[in-house]
Amino acid sequence: FYIWEGKRAEEDEVPVLFKTGTDRREALMARIAAGHDYAVPAILSWPVEAAPDYLRWVGGATQVS
Repeated sequence: FYIWEGKRAEEDEVPVLFKTGTDRREALMARIAAGHDYAVPAILSWPVEAAPDYLRWVGGATQVS
């Protein structure tokens, strides 16, 4: 439930977690926004701490070739 343009609204929503490096974050957020049908989708980002091996994997897995 939320208020949109002064009216109470209700939608089914599904939270999704995308994993990428900070160097790709802005591009990912822009792509999600462009394909979303909400005028103001909730696209959030926050810094994380993770095991070095995992961070290396994410970095390698998200490289643009």
